[in-house]
Order: sequence, then C-alpha cells, then structure tokens
Amino acid sequence: MKKRWTQIVCSSAVFAMVGIASANLLTNGDFALGADGTTAPHSEALGWSEWGISDGNNWNNREANANGIGGDANNYHRALGYDQITGDQGVYQTVLATAGLEYTASVDAGSPDGWWKPKGVVKIEFKDVGGDILDSSQTQWAGAGGDAVLAWANYSTTAVAPVGTTQITFLLMNQNLDSDWEYGGTMRFDNAVVEAVPEPATLGLVGLATMGLMLYRRLFRS
Repeated sequence: MKKRWTQIVCSSAVFAMVGIASANLLTNGDFALGADGTTAPHSEALGWSEWGISDGNNWNNREANANGIGGDANNYHRALGYDQITGDQGVYQTVLATAGLEYTASVDAGSPDGWWKPKGVVKIEFKDVGGDILDSSQTQWAGAGGDAVLAWANYSTTAVAPVGTTQITFLLMNQNLDSDWEYGGTMRFDNAVVEAVPEPATLGLVGLATMGLMLYRRLFRS
C-alpha cells in the first residue's frame, strides 16, 4: 500500500510540472513550415498573415537560413524589407489570451546583410472579444546605418493582459517612420515566441510537485 501511495504522489508531481511547462502559443514560430504545411520553399509561412506589401518596393519572404546567414538550408526565417518609403509592414498571428496573465513575446532578429538601417519591432496587442485593442507593448531596435551588420540577438516585450482581454495579436515589423529615407533594408526574424508567465498559484504547484518527488525518493530509500 505504501508503495502504491508513493507512486500516486510521484505521478501527481510529474503531471503538475508538465502542466506548468511554458509553451509557445504561436503556430510555426520558427517559420519552418510553408503555407502547404511542408518544408518546401514558400513565400508564405503556415499560420502567419502579412500586411503592408503594397508594391514592388517591399518584400516579405520566408527564406532559407543558409541565404547569407549560415546553417541548415532547410531551416527558415522571415525576411522583411523595403527600399522606398512605404510605411510599416510585417507579419502577425492572433492567439487566445486570458486577462490578468503576464505575457512575454520574443524573437531572434538581425540584419546580417548589413544594408543600410532597417528598424525591427516586436509587438503584442491585447484585444477584447470584438477585436478592439485594449493595450499594447513593444520593443524596437535599428541597425547602425552605413551598411553596418546588425548581429542576431533576442528581443522581447512583456506586459499584463488588461481586463477584458480574450486574445493577443503578435506582430513583427520592419518599420519606417522617417520621411528622409533614413531607414531601409532587410530585417530578418526567427524563433518567434509568445508565452504566459506562470501565476503565483501555478508556481505553488511547482513547489508541490518538487515536494512530492522528494517524498517519493525518501520513501523508496527507506
């Protein structure tokens, strides 16, 4: 009976830890899959929508990482860019969310081409059931200009979903706000993630799970 009880404790602890494991809410955050669900090259990526591609001066491509970045040619990223003043453009996804939870959105980004001065933005918009924006949070960065390479780095933004939130729109942008052509070129994005930060009550489950495992080990050693 003691052995069976300890097995139950252990199983409960394991399930508790699995339940609080952080999970990416985005589909195809690494852009590995094309629009048809395969790894074949595509201009579109499964699960993502785009906006701002109004003329031939903008591009929004799913490209192999071996193209100027190095690494596996079957590993893809998103390349957003322009060579004219055409305003913001990028890609986005909308996922379910819960009011009161803290969310972190992050992405790896860089400009290894070193072409002028692209400006990257990672942004989350908290929306109600009707799709109206209640609040937002973003982080932006820019290349140094003069064809300087912007090394790959991780950028993130964190905020608490306000009352009434039912969904989050996650956006990646190559943003142009200047009228003197100060910004341009290609910003590349990979490994996009949106995840909920565990609540204090959830963190308590971690402690409970840990205690359960410790008790399980102790009983089995006795």
